[in-house]
Amino acid sequence: MLRRASALLPALALLWFGAATALAAGPTWTLAVSENPSDQANYLTAASMLSGTDAWAVGAWYRPASTPGTLTEHWDGATWTAVPSPNATQGYNELFDVHAIATDDVWAVGYHNIANYGSEKSMTLHWNGATWKIVRSVNIGANANILRGVAGASSNDVWAVGLGNSTSLQSGRPLVEHWNGTAWSIGRSPNTGQAFAQLEALSVISSNDVWAVGVAGGKTLAEHWDGTAWTVVSSPNGPGGRGELSSVSAFATTDVWAVGTAGGKRGPSCRARTERSQRVHSPASSRSQGTTPGPLA
Repeated sequence: MLRRASALLPALALLWFGAATALAAGPTWTLAVSENPSDQANYLTAASMLSGTDAWAVGAWYRPASTPGTLTEHWDGATWTAVPSPNATQGYNELFDVHAIATDDVWAVGYHNIANYGSEKSMTLHWNGATWKIVRSVNIGANANILRGVAGASSNDVWAVGLGNSTSLQSGRPLVEHWNGTAWSIGRSPNTGQAFAQLEALSVISSNDVWAVGVAGGKTLAEHWDGTAWTVVSSPNGPGGRGELSSVSAFATTDVWAVGTAGGKRGPSCRARTERSQRVHSPASSRSQGTTPGPLA
């Protein structure tokens, strides 16, 4: 299992009011009530929005057997509603990311396992407009495989990334998978040369312009797909030469932002561009003082 919740934990959804009418008084976040199917723990890990009346959020909820099952919720413009979603096993089933391509074409990714760490297998769910179904995904090696990010350019061009062939929390290699409209296949990710490396998120600009970020050997990891191959792109680190990138958003070929954590007194930020990478300093909160990780973007 990758995440445990010992107390009552409701799923949380926030709604941003940024319309012109709200800007005059200042845009604000407001709490949008979401469903919590479990009386134990419920958590949402990612969201994807097609329109103001069509959005998805995914995560997990603790079932009566005290193991997490997949949780998918849909926003119709007024209400969040839990939508039934399948589980691969009676063990742990968690979703870490979701990407909506169309109303009837939504992907969610994560993992499932039936025993202790090392038995995890990648898991992909697809929404066809009526139901969620498990679609067979692929794995590398015989050990743990976990998908953490998903994004696509079209219905027959979807990428998923994560951690592959991990035998412990300190070992593993980046896992990259591609959907061609028919099946998932392994994408060849460069060898980082580190005992532990994983990709945690990705963002798609086009079929030949995709970014993925994560961590390798305690340092930031950024990889780019040019339509032919994945390559590692140099990315800056925080104080002490360490860092980890956990999210990325690509606006254009020369405008890509990645965020994460870094050790040190001040948490730096970095703005990755295709021609170069540079750090952009972000404010450091009181929690990022001393040796506690600070923000990295």
